[in-house]
Amino acid sequence: MGKTRLVNEFFYIALRNKHISSLCFSLSLKDSKKPFSAASLCICRPLGFTETLTAVTRQNRTKQYLREYKMDQYMSLLNEILGTNFIETEAVRGLTKAEHDAKRKELFRFLCQKTFQNLWVLIIDDAEFIDDESFELFEVIWEMPQIITVLTVGYQQRLSPIRTRVLDSPHICQVKLPPIETLLHKAVACQFLNVNAIPLDLERLLHTISDGNPGWINTFLLCLRQSGLLRVKRMGYFEAQAEGYVFCESALLQRDSTNTSSTVRPNLTDWKLFEATFEPGEYFLDTTDQTCSTLFSRIVDVAYLTDTVDTRDYFTSRNLEAFHLMLYDSLSAFEQLVCKCAAFLGQKFLRASLMHTMATESEWDVAI
Repeated sequence: MGKTRLVNEFFYIALRNKHISSLCFSLSLKDSKKPFSAASLCICRPLGFTETLTAVTRQNRTKQYLREYKMDQYMSLLNEILGTNFIETEAVRGLTKAEHDAKRKELFRFLCQKTFQNLWVLIIDDAEFIDDESFELFEVIWEMPQIITVLTVGYQQRLSPIRTRVLDSPHICQVKLPPIETLLHKAVACQFLNVNAIPLDLERLLHTISDGNPGWINTFLLCLRQSGLLRVKRMGYFEAQAEGYVFCESALLQRDSTNTSSTVRPNLTDWKLFEATFEPGEYFLDTTDQTCSTLFSRIVDVAYLTDTVDTRDYFTSRNLEAFHLMLYDSLSAFEQLVCKCAAFLGQKFLRASLMHTMATESEWDVAI
């Protein structure tokens, strides 16, 4: 199990408890370069500040939240965090850098006290990308006993010595996830590809270069699919066995709950897949079991390689930027152009804007 899957489990558990409020978001490299990016994501949603909310409405609500503290003259210090346009006053202009930071932190503490009044679970995936400004403000959140904070760090070497010391505090519980077992590599592959079996050559590749990182396995398989080297077909179970396909144990392709016992290949976007993740019991079932016999006796889905995979074209799991580069390189020339134009336009835009930027009239090609 990878870190992202684990925090999704935490988030799902929190969602099921009506007495707990929860917030979960993931960060990326671009967030680390934008001041107060993480702090904004943390405070805006609990405050009810949606993307469609105007700056004027945000300002009015912020004044209402903080009116008892009588700090109207310092409200402009929150502009970068809340997306407001408070006018900078003489009182703010006269502050030193240290006083700026102290006043902003004080305002942020007041907002947090107003917002996080009941029990909250705050989950931040890829927390190594928290920007420096937000990291200073997060000390306020970590001091609040009603907030349980869960951070995941994919690449610890990205953390500065100061952050490492903060996270090494005795008040913080660190859980270091070991690589997944070799026997589970094919299970991750089968779940991601939505198949029952994979070729032996592919399993050997996963053993060789994945380092037991489930996130990397998914990225690697996606690259193979997009480049046309990996495809899915249907065939008879005994025929697939005869051709040397490696089947995944049926227990790893199902998620049982108290209400249902669904067998094959759940949708990875379905919350139900987490319900029995941590239930006690054996991982593997004997393939002579009646359920396995019923599942594999007819037609099965298998993944197959269309050509030899050159491992020099792919990076190992230790480099995050290489992850993204590997994924980008697997796209066709047209798909890469779509990505470039979309990156230029921003995070949200109309398809018509993208088509105009690309100077194309084929809405179907862009949509695909």
